Amino acid sequence: MSLFQSEEQFGRPSDTWKIFAGLIVQERKMIVMTVVTALLSTYIVLQFLSDQYAVDASLLVKLGPENVEVPVTAQSGMVTTFGVRKEEINSEVQMLKSRSLIEQVVEKLGADAFTKEPPRVTGFFSSVKHGIKSVFRWGKETVESFLVAANLINKLDDRQKAILAVERSLMVEPVRESDVITVYYKTTDPDLCVKFVETLLELYLENHTRIRRNSTAKDFYQEQMQTDMKRLHQIEANRSAVRTRWDLFSVADQRSLLLKELMELRTQMDIHASERAMYQKQQAVMRERMDALPDSVNQSETVSPNPTVQQFKDQIANLQLEKAKLSSRFAPGSQTLSDIDAQISALTKLLKEEEATQVAAHVEESNPLKREFQQSIEQLDVKIAGLDAKIKEIQLPVAQIENILKRLNSGEDQLEKANREQRLAEEIYVGSARRLEAARISNELDQDRAVNVAILSPPIKPLEPVSPRRLLMLGLALPAGAMLAIGFVLFMHYAQNTSGEPGITEPGVAASTQSGPAVASGEGNRDSGEKSPEKKGSASAG
Repeated sequence: MSLFQSEEQFGRPSDTWKIFAGLIVQERKMIVMTVVTALLSTYIVLQFLSDQYAVDASLLVKLGPENVEVPVTAQSGMVTTFGVRKEEINSEVQMLKSRSLIEQVVEKLGADAFTKEPPRVTGFFSSVKHGIKSVFRWGKETVESFLVAANLINKLDDRQKAILAVERSLMVEPVRESDVITVYYKTTDPDLCVKFVETLLELYLENHTRIRRNSTAKDFYQEQMQTDMKRLHQIEANRSAVRTRWDLFSVADQRSLLLKELMELRTQMDIHASERAMYQKQQAVMRERMDALPDSVNQSETVSPNPTVQQFKDQIANLQLEKAKLSSRFAPGSQTLSDIDAQISALTKLLKEEEATQVAAHVEESNPLKREFQQSIEQLDVKIAGLDAKIKEIQLPVAQIENILKRLNSGEDQLEKANREQRLAEEIYVGSARRLEAARISNELDQDRAVNVAILSPPIKPLEPVSPRRLLMLGLALPAGAMLAIGFVLFMHYAQNTSGEPGITEPGVAASTQSGPAVASGEGNRDSGEKSPEKKGSASAG
C-alpha cells in the first residue's frame, strides 16, 4: 500500500495534496515542537563545541645558491636555469610536513601547550559547560584506558598525542601554477596557532639551511686549491726548465731571425751557384771554339807581285797589238784573227786563275786566340774553385742554422706541451678558487639564513573562529527539523493505514473505510451542492 491512497479513492490528484496539507495542519503542534527541539538541540550542541581558529602562512620558493650551484664540470662558471622545478617545491612541502620537524616544534613549545585544558571561566552557564566538557573528557580518557587495557590501541603520552593532533590539524600544500607553498594550521587557541606556525617556519628555515649546507665543502675546496696550486707551481718550474734546456726566450722572434739569416745564406749560395754555372757555360763555349781553331798561325810573310801574272798580261798586250796590225790586212772573222782571239781568251782565263801576289817568305807560330781561350778557361777554373769554396763555406752555417731550427721546433713542441699543461692547471686552479669562493659565500649566506625560501605572508592572529559556523548550522537545523517532523508525520500516517487504524483526516474531508473510497464532501456533489446522507454519516464517523 502507498503512503497516500490511490487516485481512484480520491477521484483527482489534487485531493492528495489536500490530505497532505490536512496532515500538516492537524499535526502542526508536533511539527513546531520538533523544529524547536532541533533548533534548541543544535544550539545546545554548539555551545559545547570549542571554537576552532585557523592560521595560514605562505612561503615563496625562489632561485638561490642551493639550486643554481655551478657543476664541477662547468669551466666557464655559467649555468642556465629555467626556474624552480616542481620537484624542489614538493621537497620543501615534505620538509614542512615531516614528523621530525613537528616533533621539534612540539618539544620547543612543550606538549602541555597542546594538551592543557582551557582555563575555567566564571559564571553559572560557563561553569556548567566546563563541567560537562570535563565529564566528556573523563569519559574519553576512560574509554581510551579501557582500549589500551584491552590491547586494542597503543598507549600514548602527552607528547605523542600532541604530535598526532598537530599532524591531523596541519596542512601544507603547494599553490597550483606558482612557486608558493601554503601552511595551514587549526586549533582551539588562536595564540597557539600563531605561535605554532611561527615556530614551525623558524625551525623549518633552520633545518633547510642545515640540510642544504655542506660544511665540509669549504675545507675540501681549500685543500683542493692548495693541491692545484702546488701542481701549477710544479708545471711552471717544468716550463722554465724547458725554456732553459732548449734555449727558448721568444720562439717566434728566434725563428724569424734564423729564417732571415738562413734565407740570406741560401741567397748567397744561389748567387754563387749561378756564377759557377755561368763560368762553366763560358768554358764549354770556349772549348768548343778552341776545337775549331788551328793550332798555329803565320807570324810573318813577304808578298811580291806574281811574275806569271805580268807575263800573261804582256802576252795579252802583244796579241792585242798584233791583232790591231793584222786587222788592217785580214777581214774580220778570218782564221788568223780568230786564232789570236782564242789565244787572248785563253790567256785571260789563266790570268784570272793566277794570284795577283805570291808569298816570298813565310814564318808560323801557335794560335794566340787559342792560347787566350785556354788562359780564360784556366781563369774560369780558378773562379769556379773559388765559388765552390764559398758555397762549401756557406753550407756549414746553413747546416748549423737548420739544426738550430730543428732544435727550436722540438723545443717549441715541448714548450707548447708545457703551456697546455700550465693553462689546464690554471683553469683547474681558477675553478677550485671559484668553487672555494662559492662555498665561502654559501657559508656566509647560511650563517645569515639567506636561503631560497622566503616568507611571503607571515601568520596573523585570527579574529574570528573558522568553525563551528553557528549561524549556518542553526539555519540548517530549521529546515532539517521541519523535514524530520514532516517525515515523522507521514510515517505515522503510513503506519496507521497499514495497521488498519482510522486515517488522519482534515476537517471537511471524508475518510473511507477499508471497503470503500473516501471523497471530499464539497467535491463529491459539486452539481447538486448537497451531501448525501451516507457520505455525511461517513464524515461524522471519521
